[in-house]
Amino acid sequence: MQKMDSLFENFRQKQGLFLIIIFGLAALFFCARFILALQMERLDYTAEMLESQRKFLEGCRELEKDVRGLQAEIEKLTAEAAAVKSAIPSSEDLPALATQIYELLKKHRLEGDRIVIGELVAEENYNYFTLDFSAEGKRESILGFLADLERLQRKVSIIDLLLTSTGNDSFKVALQLEAYVLTCRPKKQCKGDN
Repeated sequence: MQKMDSLFENFRQKQGLFLIIIFGLAALFFCARFILALQMERLDYTAEMLESQRKFLEGCRELEKDVRGLQAEIEKLTAEAAAVKSAIPSSEDLPALATQIYELLKKHRLEGDRIVIGELVAEENYNYFTLDFSAEGKRESILGFLADLERLQRKVSIIDLLLTSTGNDSFKVALQLEAYVLTCRPKKQCKGDN
C-alpha cells in the first residue's frame, strides 16, 4: 500500500504540474489567437490600402491619358494659332508685306508706284492698315497680279479697285487694300508674342 500511496502522492504532484502546463498552454493559445487577430486586422488594413493605391494609380493613368490628349490638342491649337499669326502679320511686319507686293508687281511685269501705308484703324474685333498704290501693264498681267494678291499667305482684302484703259491693251489699276494686323497687347512687344 505504500507503493500506492507513493504513486498517488506522485500523481498529485504531477497533477499540479500538469494543471500548470495546461493553464500555460491555454494562456499561450489565447495570446497567440489575440496576436493573430491583430495581425489579421493589420493584413486586412494593408490589403485595403493596396486596393486604394491600385485605384489611385488607375486614376493617375487615366489622368495621364487625358493630359496627353490635352497636350496633343494644345499642340494642334498652337500650330493653328501660328498659322493664323503667319497669315496676319504684326504691325511691325508691314514692310515685308509691301516687299511681297512689289515682288508680285515685278513677277507680272507691272510698273507700280510707291505703296502708301495709312494709319492703323482699330475696329472692335480686328485692326488693319490701308495700303494704296497703282500699277500699269497689260490686262493679263493685271489679272494675274490680282489673283496672286488674293492668294498671298498674308491676309489682305481688296477694298477699292479702279481700272482704266491707257490704250493698246494696257491698263492702269489703282488699288486700296486692307492689311489685317496683330497689334501689341499692353506691356508686351509684338516681337515677343508667340
